[in-house]
Amino acid sequence: MVPMLYVALFGVDAVTILAQLVRRGWRLYATDAAWQDLLFLGLGVVPLLAVITLHSVLYNGWWQVYFVYPMLLLVALRGLVAAWHWQVGPAATRYWRPALELVVGIAVVGRMVRLHPLENIYFNALVGPTPERSYETGYWCLNYRQGLD
Repeated sequence: MVPMLYVALFGVDAVTILAQLVRRGWRLYATDAAWQDLLFLGLGVVPLLAVITLHSVLYNGWWQVYFVYPMLLLVALRGLVAAWHWQVGPAATRYWRPALELVVGIAVVGRMVRLHPLENIYFNALVGPTPERSYETGYWCLNYRQGLD
């Protein structure tokens, strides 16, 4: 599953892209960067929307749509850049970037440390309290070694 930080940053950039579209009068590609943002957003969201609207059967959950993950990460990185350049105000700007660095650093490094060595069976908070009822947790049997040790 996608970490909540990545989902939040994805949301920041999705809102930024839509706001830019509205500002430009719904012109889809005013610049190459805007076209690239829209392309990454479309390649990440359209397959997921197709699965949802067509009620497609996904065997083993996320694995069949794993190809959208890089696009979602690229959009999330653009969201991080948008958050980095966000103008909070003259007094708060001094603290905004260090606070953003601290939150992102703690979230990413803390997640890596907390989940090691079983990062492959991570579920975010949107799944609910008992993800093992709905999702396969040991599909590749990577957790067997820890059990044998």
